[in-house]
Amino acid sequence: MRFPQTFIDDLRRQADIVRIVQDYVTLKKTGANWVAPCPFHKETKPSFSVSPAKEMFFCFGCHKGGSVFTFVMEIERVTFPEAIKIVAEKSGVPLPKMVDDSRFEARQRESDQLIELNQWALQWWRDQLESKSQPARGVREYLQDRGITEETIKTFRLGFAPDSWEALSTHLRQKGATQEQLEKSGLVVKKDEGGSYDRFRGRLIFPVFDAQGKPIAFGGRTLEPEGEPKYLNSPETPAYTKGRHLYGLNLTRDEIRRNASNGIGAVKSDPSATPISDKTCEAPNTGYPCVFGRHCGACGADLVDQHFAARPEPGPDAGPRARSTVQIFGKDGPRSIPASARRFA
Repeated sequence: MRFPQTFIDDLRRQADIVRIVQDYVTLKKTGANWVAPCPFHKETKPSFSVSPAKEMFFCFGCHKGGSVFTFVMEIERVTFPEAIKIVAEKSGVPLPKMVDDSRFEARQRESDQLIELNQWALQWWRDQLESKSQPARGVREYLQDRGITEETIKTFRLGFAPDSWEALSTHLRQKGATQEQLEKSGLVVKKDEGGSYDRFRGRLIFPVFDAQGKPIAFGGRTLEPEGEPKYLNSPETPAYTKGRHLYGLNLTRDEIRRNASNGIGAVKSDPSATPISDKTCEAPNTGYPCVFGRHCGACGADLVDQHFAARPEPGPDAGPRARSTVQIFGKDGPRSIPASARRFA
């Protein structure tokens, strides 16, 4: 399904590009246009211009430009259909019915179904963590020993997967999930001889959310001192591509844009354990903490181009360091590197 082209054209004309850009950038009127320091690259003199007459923006420094939809896609790191929805909401324009596109609709429906399964699984795991069972009490004690408070548990929506081969999958089937959906979701592992078993067993669960707060994948940390693997992650699915998502971005993107002194925190994989405390949470498969409000992490993967595409641009008040650097936590400790960098050894 897609929006009718006539609606897209009408919305572009109706949307006040100046007002929408001002939700993200502090603009100053200069003649017929509005100007500001560019939110997409580091600069001191304003080269970013918005033209209400032409219904477009352009930066004379980095040469980014386009319609109001392009701006929202760049600043929010969302797809074109998502940008249309945001612009329509900000403009008070109701969305029309989408026209048929069978291939897109099939992909979207499959992704939505898997996210729904993930929501069921997450709620069940959270219920297990709050239960009165002896294993659950042990997990809560473990979290308390690591300095993680109830507030942090709720913020990051941590859960507990009991040490059972089929408890979760049985629950999901009772909710209406099919075997095919379970296998596509990555919540179970398919057996060679047929059937399947739960992927996460006896583990502390870290849900991974997309930027809109939908659960798309999970990381599980073993609770046994000698348990292997220490961290176990969801495979890629129709709802989740590892290189396109950052752990904690749904909680931190607004603060990342505002933050003036800490740069952008992105956690690189490392098996080392680091103590974590209130307002922090381990990124899956890292052992390093994500500081609440300031850091987001790669999900058990090296940082690649797509992670930088997912990272929100700091806002105009964030300061030059926040716009120019990314803080990396690796085996040699934290270090800051230019935000223009793309790959790391």
